[in-house]
Amino acid sequence: MKKIILLSAFVIFTLTCKSQTNTIGANDLTVNGIEVYGLEKALLLEKFGNPLSITQEFFEMDDLYAQKYYYNGMYFYLVNDKVEIFCISNSNYVFSGYSIKIGDPISGLQPYFPISYLNRKGNSIVLSLDDMDASVLIEYNMVEVITLIKLSIH
Repeated sequence: MKKIILLSAFVIFTLTCKSQTNTIGANDLTVNGIEVYGLEKALLLEKFGNPLSITQEFFEMDDLYAQKYYYNGMYFYLVNDKVEIFCISNSNYVFSGYSIKIGDPISGLQPYFPISYLNRKGNSIVLSLDDMDASVLIEYNMVEVITLIKLSIH
């Protein structure tokens, strides 16, 4: 009986520890060292300059409009003048304190996110956020080089 209890406790402890290495915090949602999630429009423009273009898009499921700010190799969706979503597609930008960049080998994520790395499929890794209902999608190509980094809100 003691063995069953000890084994059950060990399994629960192991699963809990492993799940913690599969997430990223909202404070890690940085681009070039700047926390971007929830960043107000005025600060976005101050930190990244004027966008190449701005479009307005309608999110039918949420029944709201968002402005999409296009930069060279990156875009931001702003809802109510705050950043909600972003996408990086070139190496001009560094994502998070882990210094993840487009063009880096995907294997560089293994030490930081071993469970997500192990569970990668479809040429992507998904990092769940531990403090909000969102995830970061990191896509890579056939030679396992990062090609896209995107924050998605669920």
